Amino acid sequence: PLAGGMVTSAGAVNAYLGLSARVQAGGGVGFRFSFAPGYYAKGGAKDLGYPIEFRSALEVAVGLGGQRSIGIEYAHLSNGGLAQRNPGEESLVVILALPIGRSARP
Repeated sequence: PLAGGMVTSAGAVNAYLGLSARVQAGGGVGFRFSFAPGYYAKGGAKDLGYPIEFRSALEVAVGLGGQRSIGIEYAHLSNGGLAQRNPGEESLVVILALPIGRSARP
C-alpha cells in the first residue's frame, strides 16, 4: 500500500492512495514502482485539467543499514485523459527513509 500527499508554495494540494512494489537488486540497491489515483486541487498553481489525477513513479534507493535508505524518485502526475486538458506534471524527489516505532530499535 501507498498513501501520500504533496503541497506546493502556490497552494496546490495532491493526496493519493495506491499500490507500490519494491524489487531488490544487488549491493543494497532497490527499485520501487508505484501507481496511485488521487485528488488534485490547483490553488494558485498549474491547472492539470481535472480533480482526479494518477501518480506513477519510479524510485531508485540505496540502503544505509538499520532499515534506512536514501534515494531519488521520478514521478508523473496525469489525469489519464479524463479531461480534454491533460498537461501533466513531473517531479524529481530526494527520499530519505528512516524507521519509526518498534522497527527503529536496534
